[in-house]
Amino acid sequence: MAKTYTITVKENSQMLPGHEYLDVEDIAIAVSSYGIYYMVFAYLRQQHNIAEILQQLSTFKNFGKPPGFDDLNRKLNLFAKVLTICEFATIVAYKIMRIVKKSECKTTLAELGLTRYYCGLGTPVWSWFDLDYFPVFHLFVLYGFLFALIHSKNCSQISYHVLEISYHATLRIDHLKSLIESCFDSNNPKTSYKRFEKCVAYHNEILNLMEKIDTTFKSVMFGHFALTGAVCACLEKQIIDGHNAFTGFCHFMSWITAIFVVCVAGQRVINASESVSDALWTSKWYEADIVLQKCLLVMLTRSQKSCTLKAGPFGILSYRFFISVLKTSYSILCVLSS
Repeated sequence: MAKTYTITVKENSQMLPGHEYLDVEDIAIAVSSYGIYYMVFAYLRQQHNIAEILQQLSTFKNFGKPPGFDDLNRKLNLFAKVLTICEFATIVAYKIMRIVKKSECKTTLAELGLTRYYCGLGTPVWSWFDLDYFPVFHLFVLYGFLFALIHSKNCSQISYHVLEISYHATLRIDHLKSLIESCFDSNNPKTSYKRFEKCVAYHNEILNLMEKIDTTFKSVMFGHFALTGAVCACLEKQIIDGHNAFTGFCHFMSWITAIFVVCVAGQRVINASESVSDALWTSKWYEADIVLQKCLLVMLTRSQKSCTLKAGPFGILSYRFFISVLKTSYSILCVLSS
């Protein structure tokens, strides 16, 4: 299907004199298709590391089960179901609108002099044989629906997986903070030392986990950012031009939601890692002996450096990064509109 869209883009740009006609929606779909292929391949290359991360997040032998683990699982499962339902409904609405506007699409293509194009599918598709009869057309509609559903599911699943892992990782940080705050409650110095050693070991484990998460998803997020700006710019141009604005809006919201989900995950990791130092300050560190207070300074110094999730060389996933994606898409939109 992605190859078909590429042929469509090529034909659109070459069939008219002066190469004046180029449908930005075709470009958006082609870029989306190949971009998702890259994201999936990059994700599959990291399956071993992802399995290790999930196993580590499911092991509570050393430090116990974080409070609220089961409740967080229920909320994330509910969010996954809502996301799946919204995604399915969006694709159904997209396909129905394509079929409804089939006659209008045919008229437009006839005016442009584009032959052997068939409407009612994901985009006007060029074919060397006739598609517009039963059951061939209906089979192609079904194929296009399944293709869109699988591709959309792949992208949203990767974004959701990053969100899910980040929430469970930050739950460990919340657990660590509760241990730190109760670390110096005992009047026995040996007990305080033992508790503090446990907190340091827990902190090191969390830091190693965060580093592994960042390394694992860095290349995937690189592809996500690289194509989201370009795809959104093409879809914004489509919406502004009023050409299949509804379907363009559905496609646009899908990509914006996917990038926003991973940016929420990155921002949560930053906020949670920075809050460790606050837990150290609010603990009864002043009741500990001098040696333990000096050890506390080392942990305090390390907690000043935030844990992050990166999108390759482009930057750090956060709310600011999400704004930069919107700015990038706007810059490309200005180029397309000029």
